[in-house]
Amino acid sequence: MQHAVVSQNEWLAARKALLAKEKEFTRARDQLSEARRALPWVKVEKNYAFEGPNGRETLSDLFGGKSQLIIYHFMLGPGWVQGCPSCSFLADHFDGAAIHLAQRDVSLVVVSRAPFAEIEAYTGAGGTTNTAPFVSLVSPANNASFVAPASIVLSATASDADGTVQKVEFYSGTTLLATISSPPYTYTWAGVAAGSYSLAAMAYDNAGAKTVSAWRDVTVTTPVVLSKAVFVPAIVPDVVLNYLLEIFAAGTDPAVSTPVATQNVGLPATVNGECTADVRNTILGLAPGNYVATVSAFTSEGSRLRSNAFAFTR
Repeated sequence: MQHAVVSQNEWLAARKALLAKEKEFTRARDQLSEARRALPWVKVEKNYAFEGPNGRETLSDLFGGKSQLIIYHFMLGPGWVQGCPSCSFLADHFDGAAIHLAQRDVSLVVVSRAPFAEIEAYTGAGGTTNTAPFVSLVSPANNASFVAPASIVLSATASDADGTVQKVEFYSGTTLLATISSPPYTYTWAGVAAGSYSLAAMAYDNAGAKTVSAWRDVTVTTPVVLSKAVFVPAIVPDVVLNYLLEIFAAGTDPAVSTPVATQNVGLPATVNGECTADVRNTILGLAPGNYVATVSAFTSEGSRLRSNAFAFTR
């Protein structure tokens, strides 16, 4: 094609005219896509059968435990020496999309009209078909909840029927968290910030085949920091001088243990029979963990009266 050489202003005018047509095409394509999505469904009543590396399988078998299935027809007919070039181009990119599709609960299967023996010959598999490894993410539980900064233990089981498992990778979405090359396939993801995460494991065998586990969703919540201590004032015959908040490690006896933090809360006013003290800064100074707290009243006669222990988590 012979292209005209024009000024920048002429090119810009031509480009804007083309842009208007491109936008018109985009809107038309969006409408077409919406119409395609709105097409009615058809109940599949025919018993389809497929022959592949796992033997004879039904249509429902191809879902592989997922709720959605994409079947791509790779055009390789019976007796063909070569498959469709465009299909071959797309097939070169299937593996890279596997983790994204699996994360969205989608199984991808490629089918052809050619007998399976001819498919094996065309792909170079011959009689040495490799079975992909098995992998299952066993920890954490689906829909588990943690408090930030969280430590989440990812644990998987993996096996290979006709070879060995070379490695297991752990993912958060498309982000690789860790690669474990030998069992136990366990990784502790530490310091996880508040948010929602989708986790999975991917196993690779010695022939390069890989399998993605079912995805598990977890939530990490922002910790609720205890900010106030509310207590009933001491009833004693003498004068209370002040109240003392003491915090102890969980599982210890406040009567005989050394506190990990203290705060003199003074003499808060009594409102509706309760005293309230701001203890947020003291709580923020604690390391994440489980604790118990008490409030003690000190009187003018030198006596001390301690409240019951209150358990909380930082």
